[in-house]
Amino acid sequence: IGPPAPGQTRLLVLGDSFTFGWGVAAAATYPRLLDGSRAADGSRIEAINGGVIGYGTDNEAAWLDAYGWALQPRIVLVGFWYIWKKGALEWV
Repeated sequence: IGPPAPGQTRLLVLGDSFTFGWGVAAAATYPRLLDGSRAADGSRIEAINGGVIGYGTDNEAAWLDAYGWALQPRIVLVGFWYIWKKGALEWV
């Protein structure tokens, strides 16, 4: 991926399987739904899906340092799943 095109805002979306889009069509992932929308300055959003199944925020930060900054994002969005219910993952 080269540098962002003039007039575009590159959005890098990091996250786990929810961001990746596990179980849904690629066109239904939230990064894809953000692609083509408008940033606050009116520029077109170019969204890159950096979701990886099984990743946590520590993995995402390492990926950003190793690979993400080279993509020249203007915005980095980190999606995460907050386990709000005690025992929500006892079955894992």
